[in-house]
Amino acid sequence: MERTGVPAAASVPAQIRLVVPDGLGYTSGGTVYNTRLAEALRMLGAAVEVVGVPGAWPVGSAEDRRRLAAALLPGGEPSHVLVDGLLALGAPDEVASAVAATRGGGGRFGILVHLLLADAAGLSADEAERLAALERRALAAADVAMVPSGFSARRLTARYGMVPEVVRPGVAGGPPARGASPTAGPRTCCASRPSCRGRGSCGSCAPSRPSATGAGR
Repeated sequence: MERTGVPAAASVPAQIRLVVPDGLGYTSGGTVYNTRLAEALRMLGAAVEVVGVPGAWPVGSAEDRRRLAAALLPGGEPSHVLVDGLLALGAPDEVASAVAATRGGGGRFGILVHLLLADAAGLSADEAERLAALERRALAAADVAMVPSGFSARRLTARYGMVPEVVRPGVAGGPPARGASPTAGPRTCCASRPSCRGRGSCGSCAPSRPSATGAGR
């Protein structure tokens, strides 16, 4: 299933716990997406509790995963839990326990997959295989997987045979560009060729990402 933006108000649960990474030290398309998603769900009437979990993600230490396990416990009756894949995909045991608790309270448990762990750049074959085994178990335990793009959905289906919910980010328009004044004097247009090589361009001329709900990591 694919749609742009969040679900219609009639299908939005009344209470949602959104569990996200905390203390990353940077802003990414994924963190912006999480923030915008929480804002949009609140606008539709959901009570959204955002819980940040610090740690050396993905996978984290034993203490990191203990904090994650506590954060994943549903906070109401019934409460639905949606957790960022950076936390969940490397912690299948904690996910499985939380799924059981969530279902027991009448809720559902979902994983928001911005990027599969095994698809991260620079991994050795052994590390990619280890992460794939963890995320396969975590995804199998969850009730639903949600992704921000058709590409992410295809990767999830190809690797694990899952059909996720695709919720594309919306786009917030910027202010209209202002044209030159009719009374302005002669105008000169200057251009320079980027010196960088390869795909795309150098940082000074890189495309900007959508700013409404962000994009995947």
